[in-house]
Amino acid sequence: MGAHRSLGQTILAAFRQAVAEDRPDVADHLLRALETLEAEPMPGSPLAEAYTALAKIPRRRRRPRQTH
Repeated sequence: MGAHRSLGQTILAAFRQAVAEDRPDVADHLLRALETLEAEPMPGSPLAEAYTALAKIPRRRRRPRQTH
């Protein structure tokens, strides 16, 4: 088995993947899970890293509505 990761690190990895795959709905749920694990983001913690990643995401461009 691979190196041991904490639950917070595992959720952070999933959060980063959700962001990379343009799934803000999933990323939001994962961020809430990190917020549940940690009361306050400590420097270097998974929650602090997630907040840092959020700050680096450019504002999303609006997608045109699809018509059927």
